[in-house]
Amino acid sequence: MKIKIIFVFFYVEFSGFLNGQKVPKQVEFSPTYVLNLNQVDISQFTDLYHEAKSLNYFQNDLFSPGSISQSCELEIEKLFKGLTEKEQWSLKTIDSFAKPPSGLLKGNINWLGEYTECLDSKNISSNCYPKYCTLNKKASQFESQISLNLKYGFCAPMNCSSNDLAEIFNYIFLKLAKKNLSFVQDDIICQNETNVFDTPAWIFIVTISCLVGLVLLASLIHLIMIYKTNPFASNTTTLYLQINEDNVSTNLVDIENLVVNTHVDLRRPIMEQIIHSFSLISNFKKIFNFETDDNHLLSLNGIRVISLGWVILSHTFGFTVFYSDNPLDSLNFLKRFLFSIVSNGFFSVDSFFLISGVLTGYLFIKNTARPNFKLTYSFMLKYYLNRFLRLSPSLYVMLFFTIFMTKYIGYGPMYPNEGLSPTRCRTDLWKDLLYLSNFAKINETCFGINWYLSNDIQFHFMAPVILIPLALNKFFIGILLLILILIGNLVSIFLTLYNNPGTELGIYGTNSEYYFEWVYLKPWTRCGPFLIGIFIGFILYFHKRPSYDAKIKKIYNLINWNIAQNLIGLCIFALYQDFKIFPDSYYTQMQHIIYQTFSRLIWALSVGYFIYACETKNGGIISNILSWKLFIPLARLSYSAFLVHFTYLFYFLSTQNRLFNLQELKMVYYFIGNFIGSYVLGTLLCIFVEMPFNGLQTIFIK
Repeated sequence: MKIKIIFVFFYVEFSGFLNGQKVPKQVEFSPTYVLNLNQVDISQFTDLYHEAKSLNYFQNDLFSPGSISQSCELEIEKLFKGLTEKEQWSLKTIDSFAKPPSGLLKGNINWLGEYTECLDSKNISSNCYPKYCTLNKKASQFESQISLNLKYGFCAPMNCSSNDLAEIFNYIFLKLAKKNLSFVQDDIICQNETNVFDTPAWIFIVTISCLVGLVLLASLIHLIMIYKTNPFASNTTTLYLQINEDNVSTNLVDIENLVVNTHVDLRRPIMEQIIHSFSLISNFKKIFNFETDDNHLLSLNGIRVISLGWVILSHTFGFTVFYSDNPLDSLNFLKRFLFSIVSNGFFSVDSFFLISGVLTGYLFIKNTARPNFKLTYSFMLKYYLNRFLRLSPSLYVMLFFTIFMTKYIGYGPMYPNEGLSPTRCRTDLWKDLLYLSNFAKINETCFGINWYLSNDIQFHFMAPVILIPLALNKFFIGILLLILILIGNLVSIFLTLYNNPGTELGIYGTNSEYYFEWVYLKPWTRCGPFLIGIFIGFILYFHKRPSYDAKIKKIYNLINWNIAQNLIGLCIFALYQDFKIFPDSYYTQMQHIIYQTFSRLIWALSVGYFIYACETKNGGIISNILSWKLFIPLARLSYSAFLVHFTYLFYFLSTQNRLFNLQELKMVYYFIGNFIGSYVLGTLLCIFVEMPFNGLQTIFIK
């Protein structure tokens, strides 16, 4: 039992926490765990300190057997002996322990200590090796409804198990606060010393290596083919021009995030087609081809890239809160008018759903309007199969990478041992593979952003219910079905919010988990913008024909633009009055329900007018901005960048040795880095996975 007293001595000797200060009880937004600090009797800590200091550690009965393993006691004895002799390795061990920091009233409850100092404190001659551990306990909820975990970092001997360490902490807190917190071994998380690749990891590595090898081999063969067919290939300038000889068309495809339509000349031999599909030369040309024609919906490029940037911006702010030493300062951010752009960044996803609907409606009607076209089972099978095959390869690579590989590539005091996906996902990921993750519980997701792709593919599978009547010139039936489904969408949102008080404030409400699961994720509550997109795509097909004059009178166009812009501003900033007095509410429950029910529909109609006006030459300067040619390659890479950004952002946050400090300018700086990094890594995913498989799809599903 005395070994526990010695452990307390270690902590007291070097923590500098022997002060009798009390925490003020009346502090704005102070979490309840701060007030509980006043229940700690510091005199108990002092008594233990002097008792431990007076012990003669040379006595044989000092490390008597007990609930702590003998190997753990022996290592702590070595550590104690090193401290009395002032050996540097032992001082490093204790110095690496976390100390109570400033900023407790701002939510600073993650005390990480010194991760690298702990690992550097090994003593080979004494056979003492450390490991970094954290004590984790769920703190009381903040008044902002944000729940965080109390985390305390410390350095422990390698031979001390989690059960040993939990027993020690139980004793410390029992003596310190006269209360047993019942720590168990699951509350102690120690960093893995080594990770050996398991079978799934090796399968992933071999598969990706083969894929990269095929791309490089195809690129080399393509280069040789160009060299042999060019009589002036010895001239490097001529060779460069020969590489760029093809007039490559990159039409928009029927997918919300613009997976590149890998154009392949089907007149070539099939082996040559496959080589071109995998070749870096061909694929880079397709990404950076700026040629367009009137069939392209160019305004979608700008909306797509801006929306992706908005997603990354919101995620940068939102996720960094949980890795910061001042999370309660985020409440002050909410009170700033312009910060509503970040706090209401959810509309960026509705823009993606809208674009998906526009492309689906426009291209379906365009394909079925061809002369002598017949709507057959084969056509519909290809319709469904194409969407699944366009989305899946890149998604599966990122899904498997996140589940099977991230546990081997990261380290740090905040990096989870299981990687960036829960351990259960290694055997239970069928919902993510089958695009059903939006029906999983919040804590059952394996790849956080897959809920969006699940909704998108479900919308796409549902769309023919509306599109087939429209394609068969049964316009009344098609529009009627669209309106009925849209009414069902609005009614489902209204009833869910009305029958579950606390959900009307969205993720900022007292019932945010229910809102997220049953309103934010479900297809019947999120399909509104997609339905609006189908209608706009249908109208655009007819209004973009040369024979149709879609020019709107200047005065009416100006009125429409002002209405659309004002409605967009209303959707984003309407809740600012709430945020100013958060956590109180300015609006009534019914007003919030009405806002949540209709805001996404209003957003889709407003952005939809932007698209319609720009594509019918009524957009003016806005059309010029959204159709800027620089957006073309960025839009082609947006799907891969979207898939990459989630894992990349969490990897960046969790591998830090220090907590972040929330500051607006610093967060903008991080956002810029996350945006660029996502596109750089997304480019690799695009050229090595997305475009080769899309090329194969074009070849074999003609």
